[in-house]
Amino acid sequence: MTQPPEDVAGALLGLDELLLAEDDLDAALTTVLQVGLRTFGDEPEISLTVSHPTRPRDSWSTREATSRWAHALDSWQYEHGEGPCLEADRTVEECVVVDVRSDERFPAFGRRAEELGVLSCASYPMPVRGVSLGSINAFYPEPGGIDDEMRERGRELATAAAPLLANWIAHHRLVELTGQLEEALAGRAVIERAKGLLMGELGVDEDKAFDLLSTQSQHENIKLRDVAARLLEQRQDG
Repeated sequence: MTQPPEDVAGALLGLDELLLAEDDLDAALTTVLQVGLRTFGDEPEISLTVSHPTRPRDSWSTREATSRWAHALDSWQYEHGEGPCLEADRTVEECVVVDVRSDERFPAFGRRAEELGVLSCASYPMPVRGVSLGSINAFYPEPGGIDDEMRERGRELATAAAPLLANWIAHHRLVELTGQLEEALAGRAVIERAKGLLMGELGVDEDKAFDLLSTQSQHENIKLRDVAARLLEQRQDG
């Protein structure tokens, strides 16, 4: 096995500093992989699995990978619901496959991995407050590619990378919530304009104008803001 460089501790320290300073999250995730290469040496291919923050549980994606086939092997696991990266994420425990050809836990994954030239692998969960945010995965071309030292290095890397993934997830949730808020505010503005239009045309008060819009929305089973937008468009065209 190719031995990793001796400055892994320094690389991990640099990753800690990155967590505090890096604004570009995609670049930061790439840096995690670069640190992974320094951690594991040049023998395995590495990928970074994350639990998707805006979809239901049991939905994952590969954010970075050192090869196309490593990305493909991750995708196979997501599609079929079987494999070490999913096991590590679900159990929040590292998952080591000494030989994919004989591991009874993942028989279909083992066959696919062997087709791609992978005979052993390990996945290390990235936990924050007892919940895994994904895993760092290392794929080896020979059986038994993961010794105790490599397992320890993998755990250290995953622990150091977990806060970065937490930042990434928080960022995506913030973007999603911001989009929802902007959409809600825009919809409310349209509804207010439509209410004002009805109040002027029909001589009704604000509550009655809202009731008219709401009744139409329920009758047609479409959103209130869409009823309001259509009304404004009709008056504009007229």
